[in-house]
Amino acid sequence: MKNQKKKANKNEKWHWSLTFLILSWFIGMPVIFVHGIGDTVVSFPTIAMIIIGSGLFSLLIQTPLFSHLRKKQGGEKYIVGKQLFVLYNIFGVGVFTCALVLQLNYSFQSSDPIIEEYEIVKVDPDYRPGAYSGIVFILEGGKYEDNVDARWFDVMAKARKRKRPFVRYVSYKGLFGLVILTDRYLISGPEDPSPSHAPFL
Repeated sequence: MKNQKKKANKNEKWHWSLTFLILSWFIGMPVIFVHGIGDTVVSFPTIAMIIIGSGLFSLLIQTPLFSHLRKKQGGEKYIVGKQLFVLYNIFGVGVFTCALVLQLNYSFQSSDPIIEEYEIVKVDPDYRPGAYSGIVFILEGGKYEDNVDARWFDVMAKARKRKRPFVRYVSYKGLFGLVILTDRYLISGPEDPSPSHAPFL
């Protein structure tokens, strides 16, 4: 009877893997949102691939490791339900790894700027000025077609477009090769001596 109570008490304890899972979401997701959806040019499938790929890799490594540690004395801290164990790896380790990759990519970016210039074709008819009064342009060659934020300008840019019909993007390559957008300008042409700063909204 005492042994059953003791076992029940152990099972009722908060497991450390659940703590890691929750912390990875509270810390990792804001980092992914800032660097993955914000300034870093990375697609959602790439973010998902990093999370799932690193999570599955962690699952493969930790499954035999946890099994070995459970057999040792005091190994109850490695006893965890299968569902929680999978969640801990995929959405815990995976999210943490993705956030770490994006943060390192941003923190150790190259010092050599990448300059790109594109002509503004027209206003994108699929978007209308939103809550923060913006306007979306279509750029030549369909550049940043899947990155609306990179093409979303202050509504005043529509008037400035008459004198400055080109956009200059200044970006840097991150540690893992993911491009980081930093500055953006409206220009009259490649030799424009006084570009008009058009910050990202």
